Amino acid sequence: MKRIFLIFIILIGGYLLYTTVTNLNWFSNQDNTRADLTKKIDTIEFDITSLSLEIVPEKRDDLEADLVGKGKVIVSQKGDAIRISYEREWYKWFSFFNKSKLTVYIPEDYEEDMEINIGSGNVELSGKSEKQPFTLDELSIDIGSGNIKLNNLKMNKFSYNGSSGNATIQGLASNSSSIDLSSGNANIDDFSGELEADISSGKLDVHFAELNDSVEISVSSGTVTLGLPNDADFTLDGRVGSGNISYDFPLKVEKESKSSIKGTHGNGKHKIAVDVSSGSVKIQ
Repeated sequence: MKRIFLIFIILIGGYLLYTTVTNLNWFSNQDNTRADLTKKIDTIEFDITSLSLEIVPEKRDDLEADLVGKGKVIVSQKGDAIRISYEREWYKWFSFFNKSKLTVYIPEDYEEDMEINIGSGNVELSGKSEKQPFTLDELSIDIGSGNIKLNNLKMNKFSYNGSSGNATIQGLASNSSSIDLSSGNANIDDFSGELEADISSGKLDVHFAELNDSVEISVSSGTVTLGLPNDADFTLDGRVGSGNISYDFPLKVEKESKSSIKGTHGNGKHKIAVDVSSGSVKIQ
């Protein structure tokens, strides 16, 4: 009987010790939700999964993270970078319906780099308006499975890597853009700038506000639609394996066969290079 009682006391003591340590760790991280964005900071990094993330630019000097729901968020600084990470206790990952939401407030005049790595979840980032976009130097997004919503952004370089997710982008002006879709969908409206896209198995729709730079598209097995302005000035250089390239523009065709097409619209100022292994590209 004494042995059973002793085992019971040990179990209770172990449980109390575990909960105490857990709570101490929890409260020790509660203050790690803010960071000053000095001029030395050139990158904001997000590393999250199974969470909805909203990034809100506003008038402020610091960064603040506000979590509603289970888990905890940690804001840390390493060198010139601020890192925002999200953690949950291991046994809570078995919850299939996690409604936790993380809102991160950042200075609206922050104009450096941003990296978003999301395993699964949702991300939203918006500028004030079309005339007052949120400006960055570089924006890099890597998503495993989830939804991305971007509005009214302007930057020097944009890169998007989607394994299996959906991206909806409205108003993106970027000097250079790179899109890599393994299996997912990306819909971009009011786009301008240089574009390079590699589609393994997915769907990409891009509608240009203006065609002011080159476009390079490679399709292994997927669908791409390019919506161009009526006055777009370009040279189309397309190669086809077992797919197809179609166009609605009245091209001045220089060469056309089952495996290739070359032609111009207007003066042929900007190059559109398309390589289709097995898929389709439509230019309209």
